[in-house]
Amino acid sequence: MREYEIKKYFAVADLSGWLSPDEERLIELFRDCTTDDRSEFLFQLTRYRYSPYFAEDFDKEADRRDSTYLYEELEQQLLLNCPVQVLGEFFSEAPHIQHLFSSAWGRIAPVILGGSERDGQNADALFNTAIGIWDSIGDGPHRRRRMDFSRLDALRLIEEWREEVMSLIFRNRP
Repeated sequence: MREYEIKKYFAVADLSGWLSPDEERLIELFRDCTTDDRSEFLFQLTRYRYSPYFAEDFDKEADRRDSTYLYEELEQQLLLNCPVQVLGEFFSEAPHIQHLFSSAWGRIAPVILGGSERDGQNADALFNTAIGIWDSIGDGPHRRRRMDFSRLDALRLIEEWREEVMSLIFRNRP
């Protein structure tokens, strides 16, 4: 079986005078990538720009040599920037929040710092994991009411979380 790649076709606007030749080239290269490559590129670039925000001794050479450099610190910092109010009362508590994200996505950073083209799938995975956790916890006081987290909340969480991280990056430009 052969996999076929779906390419998006974008309207091409004449942006000469607005963008430098390097910016135009970057946009064209980005548009020509697959969805996975675009997401990976955004993840790497955003991670590179975000790391100095939480690691004062950020070493660019160590980062180039080791793809796992400061990865755990990155995950922890992202959790601190999570808009937990969107998760609802139950899932915003410490033991549940870690379990929710690790079960749904594995790693947080590629979802929040990567491309937005798969936000719908990531929101579905998060919501489905939340249902699984909610169903597995048994009959506690929290189970006597409806789960206060929806698919729309999951998508909103991803979008707000990414916006918060990007605002931190742009607010602290060198």
